Amino acid sequence: MRRPLEDNAAHCADVWNRPAPTVEVIDDMNKLRSRYTRSRSWVPVVFVDATTSTDPSLLAYHYYDSFTTLPAARVLAESTSELYTGPNSLFESAAHEILEALLNPDLNWWAPHPDASRNDDVAGEGCDPVQNTYPIAHAGTAWPGANFITREWFSAELFADNDLRKRFLASGRGFDHNRGLTQPGEVGPEGYVILRDRATGTVRSAARTATPWGARSLHELAAKRHPWSRSHRLGLRL
Repeated sequence: MRRPLEDNAAHCADVWNRPAPTVEVIDDMNKLRSRYTRSRSWVPVVFVDATTSTDPSLLAYHYYDSFTTLPAARVLAESTSELYTGPNSLFESAAHEILEALLNPDLNWWAPHPDASRNDDVAGEGCDPVQNTYPIAHAGTAWPGANFITREWFSAELFADNDLRKRFLASGRGFDHNRGLTQPGEVGPEGYVILRDRATGTVRSAARTATPWGARSLHELAAKRHPWSRSHRLGLRL
């Protein structure tokens, strides 16, 4: 599982001009602590069983790690569908967390919405607007890597200029890795974005579908409701 997670992270890092992270699978918390280095790019994703949570529907959540003094995440392995299959696989959950930790490790990045007529900033979460996958081949298996948006997803220029946007798409580039989105700021069928009104500071969500908060399952919705989640930290009430 380590290699396809690294490949997924490398694809995202290349697009965003970030150093590609090394994914290390550690089976013991003591090893995790002994290998810890005080680096702002070091964000652990810890796999635990569902008995560590009082809510059996939780799948994964963000939290603040007091040991590393960094944001981190947990994936509740027993709540996932399978290792790499199903709508809420362990691999996809980990991949999503790794990419968002790569792009927004401190959970504090906001960017202007590309539609200049709006008065909103968008939370800089790399996977939420799409929340789907693409296959990463490794050892005879197609692993579901987390799809992610590109820097151009935030481009006000490409949003406003239809001809420029057409040339951009014709060049083979896209607003997400899968090239499924057609313009900046677009939310995919399973995605959502967190918006903050610049005038009032009010935080809200916008999803393309009627599914609550872009959650594809009760697992994901429960994760967004967790008191340590990004949604809760931003003041959202689900």
